[in-house]
Amino acid sequence: MFIASYFASYELVLFSIIIFAFGSGCVLSMAPVGALYVFPSLKGQAAAMYGSLQMLGVFVITFIATHLTNSIEMMATLLSCISILGLIVLTMHKLPKKIKHET
Repeated sequence: MFIASYFASYELVLFSIIIFAFGSGCVLSMAPVGALYVFPSLKGQAAAMYGSLQMLGVFVITFIATHLTNSIEMMATLLSCISILGLIVLTMHKLPKKIKHET
């Protein structure tokens, strides 16, 4: 989308938004299940925390987006930054964790 915005082709920008929305739909349908799976005995609290964090994230992104200029380049930059941040979080989550042994 970032590259397509410089060609001023709305069809390419729309196609990249469709791909982004499809990926978001896949992730957003599996994320609550993963959050509740981790805490099976605390499903109510886990659902409340997940919902609160999701609303906080949407608030922050919307707050940032409303203070940017209205252009396709800014929207592409914001979505690219969100995607890169998501990849960083995913990579950090998948790193092997060191197990501490009590002696």
